[in-house]
Amino acid sequence: MRQLLTAILLAGTLFACWNGKDTKIKITDSEDTYEFFAKYDKEKTKRVQDFINKKMAPATNVTGNYVDISTTLDDGTRFELEEHSGELRIELDKETNSEVVAITKAGQISNRAKFACSSRVCPL
Repeated sequence: MRQLLTAILLAGTLFACWNGKDTKIKITDSEDTYEFFAKYDKEKTKRVQDFINKKMAPATNVTGNYVDISTTLDDGTRFELEEHSGELRIELDKETNSEVVAITKAGQISNRAKFACSSRVCPL
């Protein structure tokens, strides 16, 4: 099941980022963490920050040159988020969040974040 979810997330990421010229996305699924890393055009930083403020960390106001926060979603999912001009890193701990919830939620977050980082319209 875990391998299937990972394969689906990877395929979705590759498909969605096909048109992103300078967008690079890396997803790491280790034994105890799930990490999403994106490197994107620095001109899209404001767009990514707007996405974070609306969908991922609405209780905070992500602005400026460097952001490093821990946040909890309404459903209890906890994760670390680090963002600075042209780069975004999201990490979910599988001990803090059940592994299935972490993989599923990370996939949802990754899918939304990759659109914010790519040249496509962000699904806000």
